[in-house]
Amino acid sequence: MEALKREADVIIKLHYTPASAATRACQLKKYMHFCEDFALVPIPCTSDRVVLFVAFMARTMKVSSIRDYLSGLNHYLKVVETAPINYANYRVHMALEGIKRKLGTAVKRASPLLPQHLKAMLAMLNVSMGHVAFRASILTSFRGLLRKQNVTESEANLLRGDVTMTAWGMMLNIRHSKTIQHGDRILRIPVARLREPALCAVYWVERHFREVPGTPLSPAFLVAPGMPLTYAFYSGMLNYAVGRAGLDPSLYSTHSLRRGGTSYLRSVGATIEELKLRGDWKSDAVFLYIQQPLEQRIAFDLRVALELDSV
Repeated sequence: MEALKREADVIIKLHYTPASAATRACQLKKYMHFCEDFALVPIPCTSDRVVLFVAFMARTMKVSSIRDYLSGLNHYLKVVETAPINYANYRVHMALEGIKRKLGTAVKRASPLLPQHLKAMLAMLNVSMGHVAFRASILTSFRGLLRKQNVTESEANLLRGDVTMTAWGMMLNIRHSKTIQHGDRILRIPVARLREPALCAVYWVERHFREVPGTPLSPAFLVAPGMPLTYAFYSGMLNYAVGRAGLDPSLYSTHSLRRGGTSYLRSVGATIEELKLRGDWKSDAVFLYIQQPLEQRIAFDLRVALELDSV
């Protein structure tokens, strides 16, 4: 029976990916620190306690983070089989509405990185192993609309065996993502070869694979033999390249590649259905990733003006 209970505990823990489990642990740690600071017993967590915890978090956190941390606390309370947060409680409701008024709810979105930005950034790099791996990873992210987890060390990391080189380019086989967590399907993303190597993801991936060999089970991008591309290196290199290219690093993040790739594909004629398929969106969240150039918006309104003049 004890062995079966241990097996059951393991199965329950598999509910979350390691990254999600780490996030939940961090959220719970915040609540435990709050209780320690004010000499409170963590359980039971009354509605008044929740209001105090909200006020405590509002000192240093934004509204979306506060809601996420409450979700983590609620998960913990359910796991230990005690009363969860009562969101219907009027004081809890008023506190959550109050922090929106106090802190605001505007979300700062990373600016998109477009081809002209990438050209300027990549011109600042050398051809060392790490820099070549970085080139290959960001160009693949841009062309494939990939999430950062697909190119950096994680459970969703693209493997060498997931990249198939062809005469026309390469095929990316995404087996794990935000929406593919149980191996129920494979997302296949074609990336065609460009004539010029500067922005050619295929050219730099081929070069990277030659210079830093790996097995089919190795992560696709390695900064050195046996050393996967980590998020810290990926993010740090992006900030470095953005700054060297004369751009403001505070406006960009690794998410800028997915936004930039989506915006660029839309600007050259991709339909919303094509973008949703390639970027693996199951909802209309794809619209949040599209930034239409001002020139296109002006051109559209000039066409509207011509139509109105002819009425």
